[in-house]
Amino acid sequence: MKRNRMSPVMVQCQICDKTHQMGPDIYSGKWIKEYQLQVCKVCFDSNWDGWSPRYEDSILTHLQKNGIREPSRNSNGLLPQVPN
Repeated sequence: MKRNRMSPVMVQCQICDKTHQMGPDIYSGKWIKEYQLQVCKVCFDSNWDGWSPRYEDSILTHLQKNGIREPSRNSNGLLPQVPN
């Protein structure tokens, strides 16, 4: 019996704009609930110590546009990867 395979769900990273798969079977990204952001695993893993200043303007614009309060900065002075 042949199994029906669902098509991959491809989404765009809201940080680097690259496309990544978010199912089925492969999940190469992360949904950050507190920021309401979908990011690829590369961006998420690369910014573990806080979001790079080069992404700050786009993140702050996104937060403002969506009525999300800017989180307190971490000990590095950066926006935290995942706010507390």
